[in-house]
Amino acid sequence: MKKSKLILLAKEIKKIEEELVKCMQCGLCQAVCPLFKETRLESDVARGKIFLLKQLGENLLTQPELVQKYLDRCLLCGSCGFNCPSGVLGDKIFLRARTILKEFLGLSFIEKRVLATLLRAPKNLDFACLLLKKSTPLWSSQEQDFLIPKMGLKRPILPLAKEFWQHKVGKIDETRGQLKVALYPGCLVDKVFPEVGFNMLKVLRYLGVGIFYPGVSLCCGLPLLTCGNVDGFKKVVLENLKYYQQVSFDYLLTPCASCTYTLSSLWKIYAPDLSLEDREVLTEISSKTLDIGVFLHQHLDKKDFKKDREENLYTYHDPCHLRKSLKVYVEPRSILKSLTNFVEMEASEECCGFAGSFNLKYYELSQKIGLKKVQNILNTKAKAVATSCPACMYQLKLLLKDKPVEVVHLVDVVAQNIG
Repeated sequence: MKKSKLILLAKEIKKIEEELVKCMQCGLCQAVCPLFKETRLESDVARGKIFLLKQLGENLLTQPELVQKYLDRCLLCGSCGFNCPSGVLGDKIFLRARTILKEFLGLSFIEKRVLATLLRAPKNLDFACLLLKKSTPLWSSQEQDFLIPKMGLKRPILPLAKEFWQHKVGKIDETRGQLKVALYPGCLVDKVFPEVGFNMLKVLRYLGVGIFYPGVSLCCGLPLLTCGNVDGFKKVVLENLKYYQQVSFDYLLTPCASCTYTLSSLWKIYAPDLSLEDREVLTEISSKTLDIGVFLHQHLDKKDFKKDREENLYTYHDPCHLRKSLKVYVEPRSILKSLTNFVEMEASEECCGFAGSFNLKYYELSQKIGLKKVQNILNTKAKAVATSCPACMYQLKLLLKDKPVEVVHLVDVVAQNIG
């Protein structure tokens, strides 16, 4: 490794060490970590990982693969930081540590080339998804609305949409009213849940809001960042800036909790060394990024909406990035209480277990964590569970596929209650 890279690596390790000293090793994170509740392994809880990271400089030289293994076994759900009395933000520390390890060990071919190529350009991701859709009969069998992979893999997946949302709506640049918002649907809404995107348009047009959408759905870069590919992440950020600096708008709205968190927080942390012009654009877009549920809470006059029949019980699952990272709790509940017969589930803030790449690497653990959430949903007797994250929707739809509970986005509930 070049001397310049070693110096940068040492500086990054120093930043982590400054955060690690805040940890009092009290163990409170054990009580809230969804992974530790399943495995009871100290290495799976924040305290254990922090203990390991306190010797990060030494461990990088002696056992880097072991450090990487422990860091990968993390949902990055933020439960530890959200409940830490010392304010230690475990998810941000572990995310930073992953990037340090990847800088030292190097990225795999998939992480460096394949994933970065797919996510950097919208056309590349579109092509890959269309190819996947056309090849589906070769490796999967259809079971109602779920795809059951062949070749011995017992892992159901949701099918891709017949037509991606971006292709259906094209570029949008509408001016009406006093406000104008830009839309950032995210990958899953575009390619799996396009109805969420359509309902988002329906509600915003009902409110008389001007709308801008560049005509392409981009990745926010979080998948690259969680695997430690900071360079790829920065390229994705620049691609986003190119499309969203075309027009002026008041807010950038997204129906994805993870996209909201990434654009509003992680962009500024992991892409600071851009040109002055790009930093100014990034800062402006990040400051305008808002969860669509928060926007609707601020602008809806819920008196004009019809309310679902009393027997139609709804409950709500808090996405980790919305509840724990962005501290959004009141707004979605206020909307649901106004429009539905709402019932709170037990432990609504606990992770559903999906967590992107965690579901791919540790599928059985992901399911065990998710099944606890399912039981809490069923205990409410609700006919539907709403959430504000397409990734959570994906996990819950699979886990509830044989249960009489509908999984919907908060925007869907608003749209169906428009008079």
